[in-house]
Amino acid sequence: MRIAVVPGDGIGKEVIPATLPALTLLNEALGLGLSYEVFDWGADRWLGTGVGLPPGALDELARDYGAVFLGALGDPRIPDMAHGRDILLGLRRGLDLYVNHRPIELKHGVIDLYRENTQGLYAGVGGSVGRHGAATVAIDECVYTRETVERFVRSCLTRLRAAGRRKVTLVHKSNAVPHTGRLWQQVFRHEAEAFPELEASEEYVDSFCYHLVRDPKPYEGVLAPNLFGDIISDIGAALMGGLGLASSASICPETGFALCEP
Repeated sequence: MRIAVVPGDGIGKEVIPATLPALTLLNEALGLGLSYEVFDWGADRWLGTGVGLPPGALDELARDYGAVFLGALGDPRIPDMAHGRDILLGLRRGLDLYVNHRPIELKHGVIDLYRENTQGLYAGVGGSVGRHGAATVAIDECVYTRETVERFVRSCLTRLRAAGRRKVTLVHKSNAVPHTGRLWQQVFRHEAEAFPELEASEEYVDSFCYHLVRDPKPYEGVLAPNLFGDIISDIGAALMGGLGLASSASICPETGFALCEP
């Protein structure tokens, strides 16, 4: 497998060079057959050229690589994170990395958190109306297709069953966001029927976050839409001891391609 290594910005340029010698040692000791190439995608390149993902990058990755190892994106010189959206969201959508797996490793065991990674409020649908340089109306729309939710839920339930999990919880907010919330509920209930080994439950996201902090032990597998999963994953990192202990992988189950972040 060839790995595309993207140190990115800030601490990523410290973390990634520190991990590569360990990766090389593991590769040699275990005969993993890995090789990697470092790419300069990040804030410096964006400021110099205005380019985040170069033309043809997605085709090259899909053709010649099996994974991306990404450090971090974010730079105070680019306050709107335009380059981060171009690179990170471009990779997620362009390579169809619709399952984000963020294991929450705690003393009692591991909670497998799965976050839908391509749609929802991060779909980029919306706009703003401004007056005298200030936004007077701002709209971001939450967009989910049944196909996306179905394949995400089905894939996650399959992974949880294979891992020997016994319980799965859907996190949503259908009482306040009824249209996408109910779509998630309908799909989850239907798909869960094919997985009788898993005890299926549902919680509103605010209640779930409260219970996760107070007592995470009842949870084994958690499924969440994009925004909720983003928030929950950082709560999980705090429970572990910090973001530096929270690994993640954004995966396309059909191709096996993964975007991995320390």
